[in-house]
Amino acid sequence: MTDQSEATPTRSKNIQATLPPTGPTATPFVHIVQQGETLLGIAIRYGVTLDELLLVNPGVDPRILSVSQEISIPGPSGEPIDFLLPTPTAMPLTLGNVFCYPTLGGTNRCLVKITNMLGLDVEGISANISMFDPDGVFLGQSQANTLTRVLPPGRATVLDATFQFDTSQSFCPQAELVSAVQVSNLDSRQISVDLSNLKINRSSDRQLYQFEGLIDIEEVDYTGAVIITVQVFGYNNEAEPNGLNTLQIELESITSPIPFELSLFSLGGDIADFEILLEAQPLIDFE
Repeated sequence: MTDQSEATPTRSKNIQATLPPTGPTATPFVHIVQQGETLLGIAIRYGVTLDELLLVNPGVDPRILSVSQEISIPGPSGEPIDFLLPTPTAMPLTLGNVFCYPTLGGTNRCLVKITNMLGLDVEGISANISMFDPDGVFLGQSQANTLTRVLPPGRATVLDATFQFDTSQSFCPQAELVSAVQVSNLDSRQISVDLSNLKINRSSDRQLYQFEGLIDIEEVDYTGAVIITVQVFGYNNEAEPNGLNTLQIELESITSPIPFELSLFSLGGDIADFEILLEAQPLIDFE
């Protein structure tokens, strides 16, 4: 059994590695959902809007996608396209190294920190985390996405992906930013929220933090359902990510304040510092 408090993470290394070529799916009109993908990320990949994607996929719940689920890709007029559009160039966010931690289930959970130093709001953030052996042979890949939609200027988020590798196997993780676009019409899609009465309890061994407090929602004209996302990230003494947890709260109507509790466990080593991201968005029923 692996002792999580003593686990040594596998870090990104500079190796000569070649990713397998990417191309269309077996059916060019259809995208096959992979682990960790979101509908927004798929829309950005193919150069279409989220609304266009929902229009040709009326039975798809945008909040819940399943691995191997088929998503129809629309063309400019809502018709299927017979080729894949090039992936738009992601905005130049600061991408950190990947740190992978063995888990009790025999998997490796990999974290990568992404920082927005651009001076503007960014959304649709996703990254590919790839695994190579020490000789640069490709072993596998997973796409990691954010659960909070918008990353404000000067803030950081942590993306994660899980790989089913033998914990004794030597491997080298690498990350590549796939998508990140400038936010438009933020005021219509974001509700102002803040934390108050925040209490933090830390275990003596610095392996566990427990947060509780209130979420305060600013008075707005919108009166419908809302989804609130709270994410907390942990960092060791070298500012390397070593913990991540998320809480999502769905409300039929806006009420304030809202009590919350959230725990943060270390995947390896002490948690020396932490960061909290908080956002609230109108919850639109697309069905």
